[in-house]
Amino acid sequence: MHRLALLAILVAACGDDGVTPADAAAAKPTPPPVIHIHDAVEFPDFDAGFCRGSMVPVQDPVFPTIRRDRFAVDADDIVQIPEDWKTETKQTRGPQLHAAAAERLPVLLAKVQELVRPFDQRDFDYLFFLCPYFGGGTASAKVFPMFMYLRAAVGDLAWPDFLFTDQYLLHEVLHNFVLERVDYTKGTPTLNDLYRTLIADAEFTAAWMAYLGDTPATPPEKLAQHQTEMVGTVLTHVHVYAIMTITLRALGEEDRLQTIRSYETGHPAAHPSYVKAWQFVIGLENDRAALERLIAETR
Repeated sequence: MHRLALLAILVAACGDDGVTPADAAAAKPTPPPVIHIHDAVEFPDFDAGFCRGSMVPVQDPVFPTIRRDRFAVDADDIVQIPEDWKTETKQTRGPQLHAAAAERLPVLLAKVQELVRPFDQRDFDYLFFLCPYFGGGTASAKVFPMFMYLRAAVGDLAWPDFLFTDQYLLHEVLHNFVLERVDYTKGTPTLNDLYRTLIADAEFTAAWMAYLGDTPATPPEKLAQHQTEMVGTVLTHVHVYAIMTITLRALGEEDRLQTIRSYETGHPAAHPSYVKAWQFVIGLENDRAALERLIAETR
Protein backbone atom coordinates (compact mmCIF):
# COMPACT_ATOMS: atom_id res chain seq x y z
CA MET A 1 0.00 0.00 0.00
CA HIS A 2 1.22 3.46 -0.78
CA ARG A 3 2.66 5.10 2.34
CA LEU A 4 0.45 8.20 2.01
CA ALA A 5 -2.69 6.09 1.77
CA LEU A 6 -1.65 4.10 4.84
CA LEU A 7 -0.98 7.31 6.74
CA ALA A 8 -4.42 8.64 5.85
CA ILE A 9 -6.06 5.47 7.14
CA LEU A 10 -4.12 5.61 10.42
CA VAL A 11 -4.98 9.29 10.97
CA ALA A 12 -8.65 8.63 10.28
CA ALA A 13 -8.66 5.67 12.66
CA CYS A 14 -7.04 7.66 15.43
CA GLY A 15 -9.52 10.50 15.00
CA ASP A 16 -12.63 8.32 14.85
CA ASP A 17 -13.90 8.40 18.44
CA GLY A 18 -17.55 7.95 17.50
CA VAL A 19 -18.34 11.65 18.02
CA THR A 20 -20.09 13.26 15.08
CA PRO A 21 -20.00 17.03 14.41
CA ALA A 22 -23.63 17.17 15.56
CA ASP A 23 -22.69 15.45 18.84
CA ALA A 24 -19.86 17.90 19.39
CA ALA A 25 -22.14 20.87 18.76
CA ALA A 26 -24.76 19.50 21.17
CA ALA A 27 -22.16 19.01 23.90
CA LYS A 28 -20.83 22.54 23.59
CA PRO A 29 -22.31 24.85 26.27
CA THR A 30 -24.78 27.43 25.00
CA PRO A 31 -23.26 30.91 25.28
CA PRO A 32 -25.06 33.12 27.81
CA PRO A 33 -27.40 35.79 26.48
CA VAL A 34 -25.98 39.19 25.65
CA ILE A 35 -26.94 42.04 27.99
CA HIS A 36 -26.97 45.59 26.61
CA ILE A 37 -26.93 48.41 29.18
CA HIS A 38 -28.20 51.86 28.18
CA ASP A 39 -28.32 54.94 30.38
CA ALA A 40 -30.01 58.33 30.48
CA VAL A 41 -27.00 60.12 29.01
CA GLU A 42 -27.36 57.93 25.94
CA PHE A 43 -31.16 58.30 25.86
CA PRO A 44 -32.07 61.57 27.66
CA ASP A 45 -35.56 61.73 26.15
CA PHE A 46 -36.83 59.04 28.52
CA ASP A 47 -36.36 61.15 31.65
CA ALA A 48 -37.53 64.25 29.77
CA GLY A 49 -40.89 62.64 29.10
CA PHE A 50 -41.22 60.37 32.12
CA CYS A 51 -39.94 62.00 35.29
CA ARG A 52 -42.72 63.97 37.02
CA GLY A 53 -42.23 65.88 40.25
CA SER A 54 -45.27 64.13 41.70
CA MET A 55 -43.43 60.80 41.32
CA VAL A 56 -40.51 61.85 43.53
CA PRO A 57 -41.09 60.90 47.18
CA VAL A 58 -41.52 63.69 49.68
CA GLN A 59 -38.75 61.84 51.50
CA ASP A 60 -37.25 58.57 50.31
CA PRO A 61 -37.24 56.05 53.18
CA VAL A 62 -33.72 54.78 52.38
CA PHE A 63 -31.81 57.74 50.88
CA PRO A 64 -32.04 61.01 52.89
CA THR A 65 -30.89 63.10 49.91
CA ILE A 66 -33.79 61.95 47.74
CA ARG A 67 -36.66 64.26 48.62
CA ARG A 68 -39.10 66.18 46.48
CA ASP A 69 -38.06 69.69 47.54
CA ARG A 70 -34.51 69.09 46.27
CA PHE A 71 -35.50 69.01 42.59
CA ALA A 72 -36.55 71.73 40.20
CA VAL A 73 -39.57 71.06 38.00
CA ASP A 74 -40.84 72.91 34.96
CA ALA A 75 -44.35 74.13 34.22
CA ASP A 76 -45.35 70.64 33.04
CA ASP A 77 -44.14 69.03 36.31
CA ILE A 78 -41.10 67.52 34.53
CA VAL A 79 -38.14 67.08 36.88
CA GLN A 80 -34.91 68.75 35.82
CA ILE A 81 -32.23 66.10 36.33
CA PRO A 82 -29.25 67.67 38.17
CA GLU A 83 -26.27 68.33 35.92
CA ASP A 84 -23.81 66.66 38.30
CA TRP A 85 -25.85 63.44 38.03
CA LYS A 86 -25.49 63.56 34.26
CA THR A 87 -21.77 64.32 34.50
CA GLU A 88 -21.08 61.44 36.86
CA THR A 89 -23.11 59.08 34.69
CA LYS A 90 -21.26 60.12 31.56
CA GLN A 91 -17.72 60.40 32.90
CA THR A 92 -17.28 57.90 35.75
CA ARG A 93 -20.11 55.85 37.21
CA GLY A 94 -21.78 55.02 33.93
CA PRO A 95 -18.64 53.56 32.35
CA GLN A 96 -17.83 51.70 35.58
CA LEU A 97 -21.24 50.03 35.67
CA HIS A 98 -21.09 49.17 31.98
CA ALA A 99 -17.70 47.52 32.52
CA ALA A 100 -18.89 45.66 35.63
CA ALA A 101 -21.88 44.25 33.76
CA ALA A 102 -19.77 43.23 30.75
CA GLU A 103 -17.39 41.30 33.02
CA ARG A 104 -19.78 39.77 35.54
CA LEU A 105 -23.06 39.02 33.73
CA PRO A 106 -21.60 36.37 31.38
CA VAL A 107 -20.27 34.50 34.43
CA LEU A 108 -23.58 34.65 36.29
CA LEU A 109 -25.76 33.76 33.32
CA ALA A 110 -23.50 30.93 32.18
CA LYS A 111 -23.85 29.41 35.64
CA VAL A 112 -27.65 29.82 35.53
CA GLN A 113 -27.68 27.93 32.23
CA GLU A 114 -25.45 25.20 33.63
CA LEU A 115 -27.64 24.72 36.69
CA VAL A 116 -31.12 25.19 35.19
CA ARG A 117 -31.33 25.44 31.37
CA PRO A 118 -30.35 27.76 28.51
CA PHE A 119 -32.21 31.02 28.10
CA ASP A 120 -34.74 31.16 25.27
CA GLN A 121 -34.14 34.89 24.79
CA ARG A 122 -30.59 35.52 23.66
CA ASP A 123 -30.41 39.30 23.79
CA PHE A 124 -31.60 41.77 26.42
CA ASP A 125 -31.64 45.58 26.48
CA TYR A 126 -31.95 47.46 29.78
CA LEU A 127 -32.38 51.22 30.19
CA PHE A 128 -31.34 52.92 33.42
CA PHE A 129 -33.02 56.28 33.94
CA LEU A 130 -31.90 59.10 36.25
CA CYS A 131 -35.32 60.08 37.60
CA PRO A 132 -35.18 59.87 41.43
CA TYR A 133 -38.08 57.43 41.48
CA PHE A 134 -37.18 54.00 42.80
CA GLY A 135 -40.62 52.58 42.06
CA GLY A 136 -40.23 53.10 38.33
CA GLY A 137 -38.31 49.89 37.74
CA THR A 138 -40.07 47.07 35.91
CA ALA A 139 -38.75 43.81 34.49
CA SER A 140 -41.39 43.66 31.76
CA ALA A 141 -40.40 47.00 30.21
CA LYS A 142 -36.75 46.56 31.26
CA VAL A 143 -36.38 50.10 32.61
CA PHE A 144 -34.83 50.81 36.01
CA PRO A 145 -33.53 53.66 38.20
CA MET A 146 -29.82 54.45 38.36
CA PHE A 147 -29.60 57.18 40.99
CA MET A 148 -28.74 54.71 43.78
CA TYR A 149 -25.30 54.16 42.21
CA LEU A 150 -24.35 57.86 41.97
CA ARG A 151 -22.45 59.68 44.69
CA ALA A 152 -23.85 62.94 43.32
CA ALA A 153 -27.33 61.58 44.10
CA VAL A 154 -26.96 59.69 47.40
CA GLY A 155 -23.45 60.46 48.68
CA ASP A 156 -21.72 57.75 50.68
CA LEU A 157 -24.80 55.52 50.40
CA ALA A 158 -24.11 54.89 46.71
CA TRP A 159 -24.47 51.20 45.89
CA PRO A 160 -21.36 49.26 44.78
CA ASP A 161 -20.86 47.52 41.45
CA PHE A 162 -21.76 44.06 42.74
CA LEU A 163 -25.26 45.20 43.72
CA PHE A 164 -25.70 46.43 40.16
CA THR A 165 -24.61 43.10 38.66
CA ASP A 166 -25.38 40.33 41.16
CA GLN A 167 -28.45 41.79 42.80
CA TYR A 168 -30.16 44.22 40.46
CA LEU A 169 -29.36 42.98 36.95
CA LEU A 170 -29.33 39.27 37.80
CA HIS A 171 -32.64 39.68 39.63
CA GLU A 172 -34.28 41.39 36.66
CA VAL A 173 -32.86 39.05 34.00
CA LEU A 174 -34.13 36.11 36.05
CA HIS A 175 -37.65 37.53 36.04
CA ASN A 176 -37.62 37.24 32.25
CA PHE A 177 -35.98 33.80 32.47
CA VAL A 178 -38.69 32.47 34.80
CA LEU A 179 -41.44 33.91 32.60
CA GLU A 180 -40.18 31.73 29.75
CA ARG A 181 -41.63 28.73 31.63
CA VAL A 182 -43.98 29.92 34.39
CA ASP A 183 -47.47 31.20 33.54
CA TYR A 184 -48.55 33.19 36.58
CA THR A 185 -52.17 33.18 35.42
CA LYS A 186 -52.19 29.41 35.92
CA GLY A 187 -49.59 29.01 38.66
CA THR A 188 -47.50 25.96 39.48
CA PRO A 189 -47.84 23.35 42.22
CA THR A 190 -45.46 25.31 44.46
CA LEU A 191 -47.04 28.69 43.73
CA ASN A 192 -50.59 27.44 44.20
CA ASP A 193 -49.74 25.95 47.61
CA LEU A 194 -47.89 29.11 48.61
CA TYR A 195 -50.81 31.28 47.51
CA ARG A 196 -53.15 29.45 49.87
CA THR A 197 -50.64 29.83 52.69
CA LEU A 198 -50.16 33.56 52.13
CA ILE A 199 -53.88 34.33 52.00
CA ALA A 200 -54.23 32.81 55.48
CA ASP A 201 -50.99 34.31 56.87
CA ALA A 202 -52.09 36.89 59.45
CA GLU A 203 -48.53 38.04 60.15
CA PHE A 204 -47.84 38.72 56.49
CA THR A 205 -51.19 40.48 56.11
CA ALA A 206 -50.38 42.76 59.04
CA ALA A 207 -46.95 43.52 57.55
CA TRP A 208 -48.22 44.55 54.12
CA MET A 209 -51.10 46.53 55.59
CA ALA A 210 -48.66 48.51 57.74
CA TYR A 211 -46.34 48.99 54.74
CA LEU A 212 -49.18 50.39 52.61
CA GLY A 213 -50.81 52.35 55.42
CA ASP A 214 -53.95 50.22 55.40
CA THR A 215 -56.15 49.80 58.46
CA PRO A 216 -59.31 47.80 59.25
CA ALA A 217 -61.19 50.91 58.10
CA THR A 218 -59.69 50.70 54.59
CA PRO A 219 -62.46 49.94 52.06
CA PRO A 220 -62.71 46.18 51.43
CA GLU A 221 -62.22 46.52 47.67
CA LYS A 222 -58.99 48.45 48.23
CA LEU A 223 -57.78 45.86 50.74
CA ALA A 224 -58.54 43.09 48.27
CA GLN A 225 -56.57 44.89 45.55
CA HIS A 226 -53.62 45.40 47.88
CA GLN A 227 -53.70 41.78 48.99
CA THR A 228 -53.63 40.62 45.37
CA GLU A 229 -50.65 42.88 44.63
CA MET A 230 -48.63 41.93 47.71
CA VAL A 231 -49.30 38.19 47.47
CA GLY A 232 -48.57 38.34 43.76
CA THR A 233 -45.22 40.01 44.40
CA VAL A 234 -44.19 37.13 46.66
CA LEU A 235 -45.21 34.59 44.03
CA THR A 236 -43.25 36.32 41.25
CA HIS A 237 -40.05 36.32 43.31
CA VAL A 238 -39.64 32.87 44.83
CA HIS A 239 -38.28 31.23 41.66
CA VAL A 240 -36.02 34.24 41.06
CA TYR A 241 -34.56 34.07 44.58
CA ALA A 242 -34.14 30.31 44.43
CA ILE A 243 -32.12 30.53 41.21
CA MET A 244 -30.08 33.47 42.57
CA THR A 245 -29.30 31.35 45.62
CA ILE A 246 -28.05 28.26 43.81
CA THR A 247 -26.15 30.37 41.26
CA LEU A 248 -24.18 32.43 43.78
CA ARG A 249 -23.49 29.38 45.93
CA ALA A 250 -22.24 27.40 42.94
CA LEU A 251 -19.84 30.28 42.26
CA GLY A 252 -18.62 30.18 45.88
CA GLU A 253 -20.21 33.59 46.62
CA GLU A 254 -21.91 32.85 49.95
CA ASP A 255 -20.94 36.20 51.48
CA ARG A 256 -22.31 38.05 48.48
CA LEU A 257 -25.57 36.09 48.66
CA GLN A 258 -26.01 36.98 52.32
CA THR A 259 -25.24 40.64 51.63
CA ILE A 260 -27.87 40.75 48.90
CA ARG A 261 -30.42 39.12 51.17
CA SER A 262 -29.61 41.68 53.85
CA TYR A 263 -30.02 44.60 51.43
CA GLU A 264 -33.45 43.33 50.40
CA THR A 265 -34.78 42.36 53.82
CA GLY A 266 -32.80 44.14 56.52
CA HIS A 267 -33.53 47.86 56.15
CA PRO A 268 -36.50 49.55 57.87
CA ALA A 269 -38.37 50.15 54.60
CA ALA A 270 -37.95 46.60 53.28
CA HIS A 271 -40.81 45.48 51.06
CA PRO A 272 -42.76 42.82 53.00
CA SER A 273 -43.30 40.73 49.86
CA TYR A 274 -39.56 40.56 49.19
CA VAL A 275 -39.00 39.62 52.81
CA LYS A 276 -41.62 36.88 52.65
CA ALA A 277 -40.26 35.52 49.35
CA TRP A 278 -36.75 35.31 50.79
CA GLN A 279 -38.10 33.66 53.94
CA PHE A 280 -39.82 31.04 51.81
CA VAL A 281 -36.66 30.24 49.82
CA ILE A 282 -34.48 30.20 52.94
CA GLY A 283 -37.00 27.84 54.52
CA LEU A 284 -36.37 25.37 51.67
CA GLU A 285 -32.62 25.25 52.22
CA ASN A 286 -32.97 22.27 54.53
CA ASP A 287 -35.31 20.51 52.10
CA ARG A 288 -33.26 20.00 48.97
CA ALA A 289 -36.04 18.06 47.24
CA ALA A 290 -38.53 20.91 47.70
CA LEU A 291 -35.98 23.46 46.48
CA GLU A 292 -35.28 21.33 43.42
CA ARG A 293 -39.01 21.01 42.70
CA LEU A 294 -39.30 24.80 42.80
CA ILE A 295 -36.40 25.28 40.40
CA ALA A 296 -37.62 22.45 38.15
CA GLU A 297 -40.78 24.49 37.48
CA THR A 298 -38.59 26.89 35.47
CA ARG A 299 -36.97 24.23 33.25
